[in-house]
Order: sequence, then structure tokens, then C-alpha cells
Amino acid sequence: MKKLNRALCVLVAIFVMASTFASLEIAFPQTASAAMNPAADADSSTIRIKLSYNNRTEMPIIIDGVYSILEKQELGALARGNYKVVADNASGTLRLLDNNGATVVENMAAITLKRHTAPDGANCIKLTTDTGTTRNYLGDMKFFPKDTYVMAVNHVFLETYLYGVIGYEMSNSWP
Repeated sequence: MKKLNRALCVLVAIFVMASTFASLEIAFPQTASAAMNPAADADSSTIRIKLSYNNRTEMPIIIDGVYSILEKQELGALARGNYKVVADNASGTLRLLDNNGATVVENMAAITLKRHTAPDGANCIKLTTDTGTTRNYLGDMKFFPKDTYVMAVNHVFLETYLYGVIGYEMSNSWP
């Protein structure tokens, strides 16, 4: 029980700090730029979460919303649907394949799927765990090769992350 209370205090403190920084948006121009580029690594309002998907050379993903490839903006928005990120072991790069197996991009050191505002509100990337559970991820998703595998890192605003985490950390019966 003490651990749960301590975890709740930490989450509340983080939320208060995030709210405070959000209110200081005018005083800190770099915070304002975060809204336009949530994948920026140096931005303090965005956190990065490394996702553990046990040594996959291919990572199937579902794009449900409006996303583009940050490194290839000239391609425009990707169509909703199924894709696959594949590690090319020979070159140490990545390829993105569409549902039909056609190459969307190849020879990429990293692939960042940048989230844009969707008119219908649905905007997430879906990844399937090793147990077959599909999880929705908000924000940008960066894929990069690590050894011979595909690694994924979710870039998400701190407040959005907290909204998702608090619901799993506390039960509905919490006072």
C-alpha cells in the first residue's frame, strides 16, 4: 500500500509540473515549438518510451490516423492500414513495406512516423505484442535498427502519457 501511495504521489507531482510548464508556454519559445514537432529529442515536454518487442526482424504496424514519415516529408501522408517495418541485416538499415509488400521507403537509418491531426479524431499507431494483444500508441513512433532487429520508441507528450498511465495505475474504486 505504501508503494502505491508513493507511486501516486510521484504521478501527481509529475502532472503538476507538466501543467506548470504548459502554462509557461509564452515564456519558453522552445515549448511552443514542441507542439509543431513532438519528435524533437531535446524537447522537455515530450518523453520517449522504448517499447520491448522481443528481437523482431519485422514489426507489423497498423496506422490508424494521419501520419507521415518525418525523414521523407515529400511523400506526404501515409494511407491508413497495415504496414511492416523490416530490418535489412546486410546494410543495417530499415525498410517500410505496405500491406501488399511494396516498398514505401528503404535504406533508412531510422523511420519516424510523425503524427498529424486527423479530422475524425482517430490517430494512433497499433502494435501487436508477442502475446497477440494489440496496443494503441499516441504520438510519434520512431523505428531504428539495433543489431539485426527493429527497435521502436514512442515519442509522446508528457500530459498525454500521464492520462494513459494513471488509468492503469489506479482502480475505479480509488477514493
